[in-house]
Amino acid sequence: MPHNYFKLHLKSNFILLLLFTKLVSALPTTLSGQDYIDQCASNDVPTPLIWGGSQGGFGWNRIGEIGDDSISGAYFNTTFNASLDTVIFTYESGNPYGTCLALIRPNFAGIGLDHVDIICLGIISSKACFWEGIEIDENRTNVPLSEFDGGRDLLATQGGFGLNCGSCHAGENPFIIHPGTPLSNPSLGNIQLNPLEWYDPILPFPMSQNAGPININPARYYRSIYAA
Repeated sequence: MPHNYFKLHLKSNFILLLLFTKLVSALPTTLSGQDYIDQCASNDVPTPLIWGGSQGGFGWNRIGEIGDDSISGAYFNTTFNASLDTVIFTYESGNPYGTCLALIRPNFAGIGLDHVDIICLGIISSKACFWEGIEIDENRTNVPLSEFDGGRDLLATQGGFGLNCGSCHAGENPFIIHPGTPLSNPSLGNIQLNPLEWYDPILPFPMSQNAGPININPARYYRSIYAA
């Protein structure tokens, strides 16, 4: 068979592979503080201005604790929480349409300070932002979001949990779900967790930028082409 026949098919197959590959527009940020919050808001990501503390409030709903009564819960607490019960919170926004989840590691390190992680996702824009509060007084009930580390400040986080948010929080949405715990539906109230498209994190380099999926199996596609 002519050599050009294979060259033509190889080229056409490569083009088809690109067409079936979801290309994600990374949004690496160099901003922090209020500037990062403003960048997230301009990309239609919910930005709750106030963290309501360990009992909720200001739009935050306390869902419950991740206990050790399930395999997933026990793994989560052992791996990430040093045997402390993590408390889950949700925040829903109508304009922009989106969802935030917060995890509290209460009395972190036993000195009366909470470790709070917040992820907010714009459902329509498919963009997500990340914040981390390393030392939040457990008695405070109105902590401004601007006091959390976000954007560029996450690179300097010394708590060990935010060093590369994007490497773990990768996939269709930025949330890591643990079935059988409050960190899953229906416990979360069946809130919207998936955006319209594969989500784009607004994170600084060199954090992972959530490369998009390949929607076909190239090997199976090539077998079907050349078997014909």
